[in-house]
Amino acid sequence: MQEHRQDNQGPETAIIILAAGGSSRMGSPKQLLGIGGTSLISRLAGVAITASLGPVLVVLGANSDQIREELRHLDIHFVFNEEWSEGIASSIRSGFLYLQQNLPEINAAIVMLADQPLVDVPLLRRLATASQDSGHSIITCDYGSVTGPPTLFKRKHFTALLELHGDEGAKKVVIKNPASLGVVPFAGGKTDLDTPGDYFKFLRGEDT
Repeated sequence: MQEHRQDNQGPETAIIILAAGGSSRMGSPKQLLGIGGTSLISRLAGVAITASLGPVLVVLGANSDQIREELRHLDIHFVFNEEWSEGIASSIRSGFLYLQQNLPEINAAIVMLADQPLVDVPLLRRLATASQDSGHSIITCDYGSVTGPPTLFKRKHFTALLELHGDEGAKKVVIKNPASLGVVPFAGGKTDLDTPGDYFKFLRGEDT
């Protein structure tokens, strides 16, 4: 088993990777896109494990068998979202319900998307450190002009995340809690892989 927590890092922080989407704009499972000799989802799951913050959950839905097989060698918790076609809120609910039922000792969780290839270990650790140092119960990423995931939420926000519906992302909870919010810079957050054009631009080293 992986050693999940950095020395002196404090309480464990789970990482929830939302990988249930059907990739309709990509035309094929974007979680399985080739990135640097591996798949995008393998890379991101490996980053999450290497950050050593706590347990790593991957929420599956569309193409779940293929993605599960891709990650079979990693120490992660698989969460199947039967309602994945509803939208991103269903995957957020699935992840936090799993925490509530199976890992009740977890007091914070980072929500990651499965299409941000530039997320790395230092970024995830900065989110956890910023939360501990600032006392803020939400830490999100500043892309330069907008904010977005990965985003850390402490337990006090888990109930609100479980109440999201449809295409409501976790940003709804962020916006409702400005006094609880801290940010860390992540210029690479603007890069996400939604379409074949995004993917080929990324491979060429261009901004997406």
